[in-house]
Amino acid sequence: MTIKRREFVVGAGVIGVVGVTGGSVAPQSALAEHAMQMGGQQTAQASSPAQQATSAPPVKRAYTFLNPDEATWVEAAVNHMIPADDLTASGVDLGIAYFIDQQLAGGFGQGGKMFMQGPWHPGVPEQGWQVRLSPAEAYRAAIPAINAYCTKTYGKDFSSITDSQRDEVLNDLGTGKADSGPLPAGLFLDLFYQNVMEGFFSDPAYGGNRDKAAWKMIGYSGATGNFVDLIETTYNKPYTEPSQSIADLS
Repeated sequence: MTIKRREFVVGAGVIGVVGVTGGSVAPQSALAEHAMQMGGQQTAQASSPAQQATSAPPVKRAYTFLNPDEATWVEAAVNHMIPADDLTASGVDLGIAYFIDQQLAGGFGQGGKMFMQGPWHPGVPEQGWQVRLSPAEAYRAAIPAINAYCTKTYGKDFSSITDSQRDEVLNDLGTGKADSGPLPAGLFLDLFYQNVMEGFFSDPAYGGNRDKAAWKMIGYSGATGNFVDLIETTYNKPYTEPSQSIADLS
């Protein structure tokens, strides 16, 4: 499962301001392609997103939920999905691992808006989360199991194997060949992929998308509340105003 950045972004679609993990994700569409094109026009007029994203050194923030082994796995997986390139910094430097940690430590991680009582029967995708574990418990159960699978298969844990081997592990997680603890095949990979997308595109106020790098990459305006004053001057033109975070409006 080699995930190239452009495929990752378009596959994720155009995501609005995601306040908490579990926000809606738009499907791949003409809108996503249009945003990519507009983003290209926008960045052609300014410094590259990577230059903007790396204008200041990233600050290492302490994790609240993840233990050292879990943090090592999450950081390795995040950087594998979002490697540093000429578009943005790496996923860890963008704050995605920290975003995931904060979500797992909060209401989402504890299943605050999920029905967490039995009876427990096999569900269908349309029914949403259908396991006994909260998302935080799923991470805690899955990561040791995945590392054990890596050690058995490659002699090293996930953080120490090659990129091609990580691709194989992610594929094996999707098919159920790799053990992810007491979770149905593919469920943890789906959860983690969703969380990475949310951390990549969410408002920087929640810890990810550092310096609005993902927004700059696709030309997204962010939490701008009112475009009335811009309608006459910017209609059908690339949007070149700086992106705004929720924090910028407070």
